[in-house]
Amino acid sequence: MNYDFIEIYNKIENSKKLSFLKQLLQKDSNLQEQFLEFSKGRTLDEITGVDIEDIRRRIYNELIEIDVEDEFEGEGHYHDYYDEIDGDKLIEEVIAPYYKEVIEYIDKGNSLDAFRQLLSIYELSIIDIPEIPDDYCVFGDGFELAIYYFVSVYPNKFSAQLNKIVLSLEAKKMLIELLFERHSILDYKYKLNHFQSLIISLVDDREMANYLLNKLEENGLYSVNLALVLLQISNLLDDDELFLKVANEFYLEDVEVGHKLLKRHKNRQDKLEFFNIARLLLEKNPKEYALYIVENLDKKVYKTLYIEALKAYIYIEFSMRHYKILREYLTNTERLEYIYRFKDGYSTSVNFYINLLELEKEYGMILNFAREDKNIYALEKSLKPIVTIYSDEVFEIIKKNCDKLVKERGRYSYKRASKLLKLMLGVSKKEDELNSYVHKLYNHKPRLPALRDELKKLKLL
Repeated sequence: MNYDFIEIYNKIENSKKLSFLKQLLQKDSNLQEQFLEFSKGRTLDEITGVDIEDIRRRIYNELIEIDVEDEFEGEGHYHDYYDEIDGDKLIEEVIAPYYKEVIEYIDKGNSLDAFRQLLSIYELSIIDIPEIPDDYCVFGDGFELAIYYFVSVYPNKFSAQLNKIVLSLEAKKMLIELLFERHSILDYKYKLNHFQSLIISLVDDREMANYLLNKLEENGLYSVNLALVLLQISNLLDDDELFLKVANEFYLEDVEVGHKLLKRHKNRQDKLEFFNIARLLLEKNPKEYALYIVENLDKKVYKTLYIEALKAYIYIEFSMRHYKILREYLTNTERLEYIYRFKDGYSTSVNFYINLLELEKEYGMILNFAREDKNIYALEKSLKPIVTIYSDEVFEIIKKNCDKLVKERGRYSYKRASKLLKLMLGVSKKEDELNSYVHKLYNHKPRLPALRDELKKLKLL
């Protein structure tokens, strides 16, 4: 909703607004239910409805009926059959009907019973967790962790669904009251960070912000688990002191808080504070902060940190674009020292290592890497940029590796050997030697039909 609409709305006569509302309500029974709930000014004690304990017990009793062993009884089930059984799906089959009722309550505007039902589901992860034998590891690291991860996403799902209806101030307060009440009853076992999105959606004006801040203080809930909620409150109240208190206390523990603090210093052009915070965040969690620091730090004033952030980001994301920026700040020796970090690792890292050496025209280092014979899977990648520069050496390396692959037997090995040989096509000075070696493979004794087929596919014959 934008300000233009609000301005127009405020100028419309009340009689026209009421007429429009009446027509909407007459067309939609769910909207009628929502309106009736919205219009009720009731306290939490006056409302009785869904029994959290009862619903939780009912779900619990259905969950303990899950018997993974039954899935493997009888003939015809082989060892790998259990790979097809999804533990989450078994849990979902039990919980889905109960969450469907949550949505039905919301559609009728009954947010409190919807939330009670939601909490019945959520509490399955923190109290009376069913013990379900799982010898086949259908639930990964065990049912306890599986149910925890499964239900922990439900508060966010609930929040998204709840945003579709209009809540009265009283309804918002009752949801907050109920959440903190259950948290207290269950000895503060709730992971309140799971509910941050929900709480933030409920706190949308100064009155709710003041109300919630008092509730957090009353319940001793000033913690990193609700840091984003506290920042939301500080924004609504224009309380810069509260923002800084929360952000400075929790920015190292919560990534989103860290970003909000950096953005604040950036927006206020507080370069020194940005630098001080950025330095600590980069050291603690480079994956989350490196790129933001690269893009927002004053690189002229804080050149050293800028280079550190560039190095960190490139190492994580293998960004050639950012390496081209970095190399302008390094001597040739420093470049090679940095590039060497990518030499040992997974294929993505090794491929990036070759790309960097090719960019720096360090073809001798690429040849030495290929000769080391440590990573046969990267061999094709490493030989391609130097095949015309070191054609004699490359062909010897290719023949050596092709001999190994042919001895291994199997189409996959033959395919890899053929791909290596294809690199030599177009190298005129090695044409005769290549043809001679390919014919030697083709006439291999005993005959290898799959090898012949792969050589033909790549037009090596």
